[in-house]
Amino acid sequence: MTAEPIWRKSSFSGNISCVEVTRCAGATAVRDSKAPMRVLYVTPGGVRRLISFAQM
Repeated sequence: MTAEPIWRKSSFSGNISCVEVTRCAGATAVRDSKAPMRVLYVTPGGVRRLISFAQM
């Protein structure tokens, strides 16, 4: 049996629109709380590039 992922909400999102993340096998999953069935899977290298870009 596979455990349900534990989604964490961004502290910057506010109460209406939330970005949520969770770890899964070999990737990080990202979703919008308003559309939880749409999930973006990002590799560890992709997460590092995304964070680097966001810090610019």
